Amino acid sequence: MQNKPVPGYYGLRIYLLSTILYFFLVIPFLTFLAFQHIPEIAERSRQAIGSELVPAADSGVVYTQAEIDSMIRETPARQEIDSIARIAAGMDGSRPETVSTTRSDTIPGDGSVKGRADQDTGHEENTIKLIDEEGPFEMYFRLLFYMLVACFLAGLLYNRPFKRYFRLKRKERKIPEKLHAYCRKQLFATPVVNSIILTLPNLVIIIYSLFVIIIRDRYDGEIEKDLFIQFFYITLVATLLEFLFVYFWQKHRVHIKYIEHIFTDTELRGQVFRKKGGRSGTGCSWQAA
Repeated sequence: MQNKPVPGYYGLRIYLLSTILYFFLVIPFLTFLAFQHIPEIAERSRQAIGSELVPAADSGVVYTQAEIDSMIRETPARQEIDSIARIAAGMDGSRPETVSTTRSDTIPGDGSVKGRADQDTGHEENTIKLIDEEGPFEMYFRLLFYMLVACFLAGLLYNRPFKRYFRLKRKERKIPEKLHAYCRKQLFATPVVNSIILTLPNLVIIIYSLFVIIIRDRYDGEIEKDLFIQFFYITLVATLLEFLFVYFWQKHRVHIKYIEHIFTDTELRGQVFRKKGGRSGTGCSWQAA
């Protein structure tokens, strides 16, 4: 056993790949949910267009078909659809702004009179917003970012003694007794501890989501509310899968790579393994010393 090369201790690698896996699970589903709501956004945009054309018709302004098509193209529908896609990809840094459509048209009988159609009457916002400035999605990703930074730092501190131990062992240097004792004591706890550290940000986010959905219950848009509720169930599943991924990856490395470099052959036979019968390669279970 001791002739095997000393492996490197995986810490940051597991954290990074698990986090990437989490976003690969969440983002596609969020994108799919967002595109499901595009017909609703288009319907609301058509209603907004109708409300804009009625006052113009009452004022006696004559619109050509080309001008009406131009107004339709410049409505917030395109901005809202683009905003959904950017938010679903986690890269939305802007919010839909008020869109003003200014047109110059000639009233029959007077070539010098120009009509002006503004969506902002008295500089007042009349925009359909999907993602609010202080909405749940913006707070979700902001809080998740801060929590991920904190969990990576906590994981770095927790795994540092193990990385130091295996680095010293690879260089065949003397290992301090305290460091060896710490690694012996904590080795079998690393799968659970690392899984908890990495999924703790998601657990905090889940609690925040429950607070928003059940207690806070303030939304300026029904579309965002529906999206966030469905997104909540997706994060539950993704968090569970992330926990299991980290746990079994770390447990595999402990049993296959690390254990023989921390415990002696005698300790492995007498304290770490508990025989169940059959050959030692197939009939033993892993037990902490």
